Amino acid sequence: MNVVANAPGEGFTVDWAGASGASDFWCAAGEFAIRGLGLPTGTRLYRYSAPPRRSGEGIAFGLDPARGQPTGLLRVAGGQSVTAAYARRFCEFSRFSDR
Repeated sequence: MNVVANAPGEGFTVDWAGASGASDFWCAAGEFAIRGLGLPTGTRLYRYSAPPRRSGEGIAFGLDPARGQPTGLLRVAGGQSVTAAYARRFCEFSRFSDR
């Protein structure tokens, strides 16, 4: 499972945990937003770290749309955010998930 570090006022960072793709990071971000921060499932999450991520780097996430970068996900409808529930759905396919 990816480790998440909360940075109050700055969002949170999902640390690198070996061979991880964007969906693994979004899975951890969604889980942390819902379970760790107690946010509603409809809360919009934004990726703060611009893609592409370098090998060994984590990804910063948060709630501020002004800091949002492209998601790094292949999506039919683009954008710079996904809901916490949408992000958590990636856990169904993540090898890091404890669900």
